[in-house]
Amino acid sequence: MPAFQYWITGTSLFLAGSFVFTVAVGLIGIREMISHKAFMILMVFAVALSFLAWRTAAKQEEVSATQETHSRELENKIGDLNSQLATIAQSNKKQEDQLSNVVAQNKEFEDNLAKIANAANLNPNQSTQALADQIINKLGAIDKRLTSVENPPRENNKLYQGKNAVALVLGIVQNGNSVTLQRISSSAPLDFSTQFFLQQAILNCAAAPPSGDMVAGAEHQIIYFNLSCQIVGLAPQP
Repeated sequence: MPAFQYWITGTSLFLAGSFVFTVAVGLIGIREMISHKAFMILMVFAVALSFLAWRTAAKQEEVSATQETHSRELENKIGDLNSQLATIAQSNKKQEDQLSNVVAQNKEFEDNLAKIANAANLNPNQSTQALADQIINKLGAIDKRLTSVENPPRENNKLYQGKNAVALVLGIVQNGNSVTLQRISSSAPLDFSTQFFLQQAILNCAAAPPSGDMVAGAEHQIIYFNLSCQIVGLAPQP
């Protein structure tokens, strides 16, 4: 049976009412022409037919409402699907753009690598990995050469403070951690407040006045004799 709300819709009531009205008019017209029993039988049939007509109209209303509901649900699903497809399309477009950027960056990287290879006299036709390894090795060798220029090794017969040679040493006498520098010449007075480096040794030297000076050509040299120092540590060659 159809739900109650479909029995009282406008279409159902109109159809059932029209049928009842038509039957009633027809029965009234033949009331005097038939017996009471026949009239009652016709009335029962009329009521039954009216009910069936009413039920059919209500059922049709229910079917129409169900179809309309399904149609709206289908439209909503189609709308959701279109929205999802649009989102997927946007995501695909974004991924395509990102892929294009990656391809462009790789092409730029390969071009730059080829330029570096040509500048370094390397074969640019080998694999990217092999070419990159060779360039890195070349750069490593260049870095070592630059480091040696920026930090030249200390000379064995010179006294250093930081990276700078400050004096020439002639004669070294070592007794354990004590070192005597027999003769030192420098172009300026020594700063005894700062540690000295001699070869790999770190020295603290006792302050002492110059023993004299010497002029050799245009150069003026300050001379120290028998400078007493203590080894306080070791420093590797730069």
